[in-house]
Amino acid sequence: APATTTRGAARDASWFANDAWRRRRARDVANDKDDDENENARLTMMKMDKAHRRERGVIRAAPSPWTCRRAMLASTSASMRDDASRAVVRFVTEPRTGLKIPESTRFGDALLTLRAKGARIKRIAGVGIKVYACGIYVNTRDVREAMRAVFGAGASMGEMAESERAFDALRRCERAARLVFARDVGGDKIADALAERIRPALGANSKSLHRFEALFNGVTFQKGASLDFHAKIGGALETRIRGQSIGIIHDQALCDALFDAYLGTQPVIPSIKDDMRTWLASVVL
Repeated sequence: APATTTRGAARDASWFANDAWRRRRARDVANDKDDDENENARLTMMKMDKAHRRERGVIRAAPSPWTCRRAMLASTSASMRDDASRAVVRFVTEPRTGLKIPESTRFGDALLTLRAKGARIKRIAGVGIKVYACGIYVNTRDVREAMRAVFGAGASMGEMAESERAFDALRRCERAARLVFARDVGGDKIADALAERIRPALGANSKSLHRFEALFNGVTFQKGASLDFHAKIGGALETRIRGQSIGIIHDQALCDALFDAYLGTQPVIPSIKDDMRTWLASVVL
């Protein structure tokens, strides 16, 4: 009997303990549920308040990532336009034609400066016909390094001014020529005139010469139109008409022959070579 009583008491104690645990657990679950409901209610009220404030214009909805990117691109574009508008290009007037040519020109990252200018005057029956104004552009630092390589440091201005080696030094440099037309001219006439100067150096069967001539097929230059030639270091000649690139020909001999038409031993515009000679003599080595 005593043993039976002891076991019964133990069962009763265990039952009461488990019942107390279940009650506590139920109470904790109920409290957690109440907390979750309170949190959800709080978040719902915040959303409702935010929506109400947005309707009144107090706050604005957060922009989407695409809206942010579009705004950033628009801002960058506007900044670039502002920079371009502030970059004022200065022009000088070629006196014989009255045409304006820029003091500097840019090809990619290369900024080249005007160092010589003149006018192409073609004589027909004793009458001078103004064809175009021309400017030659170089990079001063490149020219100084090339002149130092040819003459060495400390060469006299007189030596440089009288020597054709100064013009040979230009072949090592980035160069550009701009033609601005004083009258309407067919592209075929310009191609023929330039090819006549280039052909002796390249030969009549030169593929580069044929490609160069083909660039002007069907082209007409109206008065005021521009034609640019850009000889890059390494022998690539880029041609632009009205600022638009129409072709690049990789041939060092073509680059040299074209610029020799203006700076060679028999320049088509003597005043350009005179200007360049004067400027080269002023370059400090």
